[in-house]
This record gives sequence, structure tokens and C-alpha cells, in this order.
Amino acid sequence: MRLLAIRRLACRCLGALSLWAVVWVSLAAHAQDNRVLVISDRVDVHEETLGGLLADPELEVSGLAWNGDQLVVLPQYPSQAPALGCLPLISGEALGLLASSGTVVTSGCLQWVDSGLPSQIDGFDGFEAIAFDGRHAFLLVEAKQGGRAVGYFVRAVLEGPALVLELDTLLKFPAQVVAENLGYEALVVLEEGVLVMHEANGAVNGNPKAFLVNRDGVLLREVQMPLIEYRVTDATASEQGRFWVSNYHYEGDLWPAGLDCPAFFSEFFQGFRGHPLFTSLSERPVERLMELRWDPTTGTVEFETVLNISVQGEGRNWEGIAKGLGGGFVLFTDKYPRSILGRVPKSVSK
Repeated sequence: MRLLAIRRLACRCLGALSLWAVVWVSLAAHAQDNRVLVISDRVDVHEETLGGLLADPELEVSGLAWNGDQLVVLPQYPSQAPALGCLPLISGEALGLLASSGTVVTSGCLQWVDSGLPSQIDGFDGFEAIAFDGRHAFLLVEAKQGGRAVGYFVRAVLEGPALVLELDTLLKFPAQVVAENLGYEALVVLEEGVLVMHEANGAVNGNPKAFLVNRDGVLLREVQMPLIEYRVTDATASEQGRFWVSNYHYEGDLWPAGLDCPAFFSEFFQGFRGHPLFTSLSERPVERLMELRWDPTTGTVEFETVLNISVQGEGRNWEGIAKGLGGGFVLFTDKYPRSILGRVPKSVSK
């Protein structure tokens, strides 16, 4: 009992110090550039009804990206069943006109030509992200090597109705953590190049960093990432250097914590549970959207806004995120707990 009391007291002291640290950091940021990190109220996700290929959880969606007015859906294994060489397309017009009783189905298919890439990578474990820039697309590949997850960047080119991978642009990124299921999951096209981000940027990673790559697959430099607990799973397109990432934590995922005092946080810091500066072992699923900003002057990534998503029951692994054409967000799960296309209201992304 005495040890338990000492532990609780220690947690309270550490928690109080952390709270003061958050206040100090926020005030310092405000004084420096007149920006304040906004913690929003929780927002709801409207789950749409899926039909056809999109409803098959074995599609295992890994990313979303707009190509014109078509939303391209990236399966983790595009060459395998059920995709069988097809990147499903969803019409932006159909999404915009969709009634709550409607069903989302594919509006077409972007043919997939992998150019034999899976056989060229040891431990190939699928594709994780996609982004378009004119007639080119950029993708991330995950591979399991030596008990860790490494990543690869590759460019693709649109040739008529097909997307063809260009193997001469392949670039490898090193593992950042000792785990096979934490790799490179998100990329964003910027004026300066393509920003490649790792999934783990919190306590589990002692030195979280992204990489800036030019459009030909040449590494330009490392980029220090801000502290983001839990998994960064995808990113939207950039709008003048601002973009959003999906952020997820599922029940049972043993995520290391900077402060292992979950009961204390639950009791005293309810208002700060979504703050990315706090790290705790969550016993509940966490679903968040985070707005980040690329600063070309300093070459750094900064926080802007955090949107906490309401979770009822089991968590949803949002592996794909894109801005809605009229505002808001479109989200897509991989296959946990099932295939889900969700939409977040237009007002929250303004």
C-alpha cells in the first residue's frame, strides 16, 4: 500500500510538472509567432454504406489521394486479389451528392503496373501511401528486414488508363524503431520536394525524423518531426504547406509512454487527453486528425490543429485520409474493424 501511495504521489508530481510544461510551451509559441495549438471538441464521423469491391475488407486500403476529381484508393497489395491490378476510383461528384441512404461504389479503375517491384525488394510487405503531382504519383513501400520495418520511395507515371511504377526512382529509408509493424506510412508533395513521414513519432522513437526527397527519388535532407504519440497512418495533400495526418491508437497496442500514469491523466487531465505533447498508455482507442505545417524557411514541420474524433466502441484504423472537395475529410479504414468509408463535416476543416 505504501508503494502504491508513493507511485500515485510521483505521478501527480510528474503530471503537474507536465501541465506547467504544456502551458509554458504554448505561451512561448504564442510569444514567438502568435500561433496557438488548438485542441478541438470531439467530432463525429459519418460512416457511409459501401458496395462492390470497396466493401471487401481484403482490399486492405492503405491510402487515399485525389487525381483530378477522382479519389484514388490504394490497396496494400494492388496486384493481388481482390484488387487484381486495379486501383479503385471514387467520383468526387458522387461523394458530394451522396445522400445518407446512398451506397458508395467505384466509378472506375486505374490500372496498376508494378513493373516487378515486389520481387526486387527483400521482405516486401505492400504499399502504404500515395500522392499525385500532375502526371506523376509517388508511393511508399514497406518491407520487413531483420525484424524491423524499412521503407522505400518510388515514383509512378500515368500512361493512359494505367499507373506504371518507375523502378529507377526507388529510394530506401532506414528503420527507425525495433518493430516490424511500424514503418513509413505518409507522404506529402511540397514545392521543395516530397516529404516522407514515419508512422512512429512519439516515445517509441528516440529520434523521429522525416525525409525530403526530390521528384526523381534523390534524397535532399532529413527533417526533424514534432512529437506525435501513436500511429501516423496517412496524409492529405498540401495546401500552401499545410496538411492533415490521421493518427490512431488501438486497444491493446502496447505503446511506450513518457509518463505511465494513465489513471492520473484520466482523472485530472480530461481536457488535455488529445494534446500531442502528452504521452500515456491509453486503455481506449484514440482517433485523431492533426494539421501540420511545413515551414520552408526553417525546413521543419510544426503543429497547427488537433481534431479528436468521437469513438463509440472499438477503434477504426483510418489508413486513408483526403480533404473533401467541398471541405471536411474523407477517411477509409484498412480492414479493422471492417471496410469503412467515413466523412467528417465540412465545417471542421475550414
